[in-house]
Amino acid sequence: MVDHVRRLTVSDWHLQMDVLPPLEGGDFVWLQGKGDAISPHLLVYEVARDYLSAPRQFAIIRSTALDSIAVDLNAEPVADELGLYRCADEEEWIGRDQCHLLWQHNEVAIRWLCHEYCAMHGIAARDARQALAQWLLTND
Repeated sequence: MVDHVRRLTVSDWHLQMDVLPPLEGGDFVWLQGKGDAISPHLLVYEVARDYLSAPRQFAIIRSTALDSIAVDLNAEPVADELGLYRCADEEEWIGRDQCHLLWQHNEVAIRWLCHEYCAMHGIAARDARQALAQWLLTND
């Protein structure tokens, strides 16, 4: 029986500055796999481009889990700034899954636990689905 459940606050979350923020109003797609190395979770989202005549640009966050499949596709936004946040609260970790992440895009927030994640960018495509398909075709 849980006798104390603490609600996470804005101060529990830290914006990950090494991950490009999403373009406000940009396209995105979430692909939920099993979360393991063979079928990771993938988040593809549009990022700002240098100039309007350039092709649309997308980034991808690939994450894997070892002990958890916890994903909340209807999470509450935690701050005004768009981007990827990581929770510093140790009580939120499960086993070896030490990354508690929240991706915030306008009014949408996706929250999940993972063991590790990596972010890549530089995918040119007409939309997020095409960027995901390109990435899947060129990566194992």
